[in-house]
Amino acid sequence: MPDNLLVPVNYIIMAEAEPDLSTFENKTGLAEDMKFLASMPELCDVTFLVGDTREPVCAVKAVLAARSRVFHKMLYQAPSPQRRKDPPPRENKLRLFLKRSSEPLLNLQNASQQPTSQQHQTLIIEEFEPDVFRQLIEYIHTGCVTLQPRTLLGVMNAADYYGLDELRRACAGFVQCCINVDTVCALLASAERYIQYKCTKSLVQKVLEFVDEHGNEVLNLGSFTLLPQHVVRLILAREELQADEFTKFQAALMWGKKYCDNNPNTSIKEVVGNFMEYIQFHKIPTNVLMREIYPLGLLPQNLFVNALAYQVHIYHCDTLTYVGKKYCDNNPHINIKELIGNFSEYIEFHKIPTNILMNEIYPLGLLPDAIFVNALAFQADPTSVDPGKLSPNRVRRQAQGRSMSVQSSDPYGSNTTLSSSQSSELASSDGKHSSN
Repeated sequence: MPDNLLVPVNYIIMAEAEPDLSTFENKTGLAEDMKFLASMPELCDVTFLVGDTREPVCAVKAVLAARSRVFHKMLYQAPSPQRRKDPPPRENKLRLFLKRSSEPLLNLQNASQQPTSQQHQTLIIEEFEPDVFRQLIEYIHTGCVTLQPRTLLGVMNAADYYGLDELRRACAGFVQCCINVDTVCALLASAERYIQYKCTKSLVQKVLEFVDEHGNEVLNLGSFTLLPQHVVRLILAREELQADEFTKFQAALMWGKKYCDNNPNTSIKEVVGNFMEYIQFHKIPTNVLMREIYPLGLLPQNLFVNALAYQVHIYHCDTLTYVGKKYCDNNPHINIKELIGNFSEYIEFHKIPTNILMNEIYPLGLLPDAIFVNALAFQADPTSVDPGKLSPNRVRRQAQGRSMSVQSSDPYGSNTTLSSSQSSELASSDGKHSSN
């Protein structure tokens, strides 16, 4: 099915009314001549300044008025003057004298004002885009126009606005066959300008239904980044959208990058964050979640914690409270979060059952979310996490080597000193293995 459609209104007809008579109609030639007429400003008597850029579009008033009642009223029907009140009776004679004496002058003035309909007029059209209005004027002058997806919505609404029913029906018929993957974004983008018109609402619904059925294809289109933000939100929020969650995230990320390129002062983290509520991250495979999305640093840590907890079929409660440890009770100036953090490197959280991890430890808010993200990701899919990230501080300190000395005393007054050197222990163990 072609993307463009030529809509003729009249046809070339050869007919014989009587045996010795023949009727010849060259409507194609007439259409070409009328198109040429509209392209010559010196032959036109009205200029429309269209759109935000006030682009000039010329036309012939008589043709417009003959084809559209709306244009006839706009161009030829002046507003009716207000009726004046009758003067007081005592002034009637004086006014009658003045009227008769000035009648020639008034007639001269009226004669100069009457031909305004024949003078060149300039009107401003703000409702439609220049390309749309130019196609409308071409149709009115020639009886044919080439419909295309980019301007289809505008032409259809303009035809309805100016009372051109045949053109409106032609546009409505063309809509049925022009909605495809290549045109869907152009149709949605044009709908933004004409959303207040009734013709737009019915067409947008058909376009959105197409998007629902071809979600993955539409979201991967480069033209998807050209859609307004609220249209992108509308698409991602639709429950009927048949697209996987990672594709939805990629589409949001692609749109955000394009937006930030056009608006350098914006943060992509904030822009992408506007769409995250419409993406179900717990449905994205763990490996993809941890290797493709998590390293970007665009999303809050708790989002990954909740998504990964769901994947291991555990739900946690955020309302749990905790009681401070005795150490912190005796030392009020000590921050329990910092204190516990000193020992977290020795705990392999990925080996703690998920139910305990999420119900007993996570609600305390004592540990970085990254610990839970890596632990849960490992439990959901061990290949999705670098082993070094499960306890990074511990690995780093083991590589550096360290020693520890502890001195204690018992009730009997004896003192005991224990010393430990991790590097020496490792070296001695290596020596034993080598000797063996």
